[in-house]
Amino acid sequence: MLVVGLDGTVLTVALPTLAQDLHASTSQLQWFSSVYTLVMAAALLPAGSLGDRFGRKGLLLAGLVVFGGASCCPPSPPAPTR
Repeated sequence: MLVVGLDGTVLTVALPTLAQDLHASTSQLQWFSSVYTLVMAAALLPAGSLGDRFGRKGLLLAGLVVFGGASCCPPSPPAPTR
């Protein structure tokens, strides 16, 4: 839950930049936030099951490594064509 809450906060802070860079409307920004939170919440159920099966500490560390790697290497939009 801590990582989900922290990541939701990071997304909220990044919304103005996303709006400017992607020319997103308010409705689209609400979709970003809602879908992101929904996906993270839906991932909690299988993560809990995997944590029970393989160990909570190991799964937490693996998840933090994947999360950190994904945060360091965000996808970039394609270059504009002329």
